[in-house]
Amino acid sequence: MHKYLRASNGQGCSAATIEEKEQEEEPQAKKARYGQSNVWNFFNKSSDGKTAKCLKCGKIYQTSGNTTNMAGHLKRVHPTLTVSELPKASGHMAAYLDKKYEASSKRKRDLDSALLNFICSDLRPFYIVENEGFKQFVNALDPRYELPSRSTLLSTCYNNLFMNMRMKLKSILQEVEYCAVTTDCWTSRANEAYLTVTCHFIDPEFKLRTAVLSTSKLQNEKNHSAENIANSLCAVLIEWEVMDKVAAIVTDSARTMIKACEILQKRHVPCFAHVINLIVQQCLNQEKIKVIMGKCKSIVGFFKKSTVAYAKFKEAQNTEKPYSLKQECPTRWNSAFHMIERILKTNDAISSVLLSTPKGLAPFSADEILILKDIKILLQPFECATLQPSSRTLVTLKVAKAAIAYWRAYRPDYCNMKFAMFLEWQLC
Repeated sequence: MHKYLRASNGQGCSAATIEEKEQEEEPQAKKARYGQSNVWNFFNKSSDGKTAKCLKCGKIYQTSGNTTNMAGHLKRVHPTLTVSELPKASGHMAAYLDKKYEASSKRKRDLDSALLNFICSDLRPFYIVENEGFKQFVNALDPRYELPSRSTLLSTCYNNLFMNMRMKLKSILQEVEYCAVTTDCWTSRANEAYLTVTCHFIDPEFKLRTAVLSTSKLQNEKNHSAENIANSLCAVLIEWEVMDKVAAIVTDSARTMIKACEILQKRHVPCFAHVINLIVQQCLNQEKIKVIMGKCKSIVGFFKKSTVAYAKFKEAQNTEKPYSLKQECPTRWNSAFHMIERILKTNDAISSVLLSTPKGLAPFSADEILILKDIKILLQPFECATLQPSSRTLVTLKVAKAAIAYWRAYRPDYCNMKFAMFLEWQLC
């Protein structure tokens, strides 16, 4: 106050004059400070001046005399605003947003765990953390979170998760009294042989559970003998401490797999769905059926290879959601049934396109359509008998036995009786 007691000319001022000057200067100073931030372009201040509401999403914040909370809200929730539109954050706010989470912080560990769970659950590649679009998406969600590198994700996060899940599964299997195992040898695209072992057991809540114990190469990659398969399978069962708990091993009907079960002295149960597929393939190889099946595969292949014909085929169906054709593959169960079913649904469109295509294939005749309808009726029970035993949450051995009993009693024409007797003996 003493600075107002002396004027520039050396004369003093009264108390009233001092108060008037203070009252005049304060509103001007507040107005100047209020106008410095353009955050108010996106917020409406309440009548009492204590809160502000976002014009974009309606979020309400305490103003507390500054715009830090509101500026941070725009940065986090509305990152699509252009740089010129965004309010300039204060020095403290900018420093807060630029500061990343510490590697040892709980927030960082939780986010790393969520990221790894996303990759494993959705079968995403680990190099997704190197994609620029994914980086921008994560930064928009939380600017303070720094994605781990691909090598860190594999060497640290993934190994820790694997060991934790491994210990958890081992502790569960220790409480199991009996279990069953399904296994199969398969070849990857790199022409490498693998053996996958899956364990099935009933938990204390009396629910059927399934867990993949291993997907690894055979102990001797150059030998696919029964002894090598048995040794590889035995190593997995011993590692998980379930060797003495295995009641049965389910495989395909390959001789090496059956012999491997004999070496391990474990009961072998043939895969019922696989056996059904073998029966269907044997029926489809009959000379009278091979001709019509060959024509079906040729017509489907014609549409699959020609983009023009396929476009005409979809247009000829005259529907918002046109059907596509399915090709038969011997290793895909019931694929012949699905191919025939789709052909019968779209035969009018197929005939229309083939007849209007120069040098096109001959469409199906009326007699051929009748034959396809009969084949569809014949294959329909096999479709149902394949789907029901393929459940992962129900015990399906009784379903297989019931299907054999049904065929033997009511539809003997659908089943090879010698094979049914052999299969029934195997399942009992």
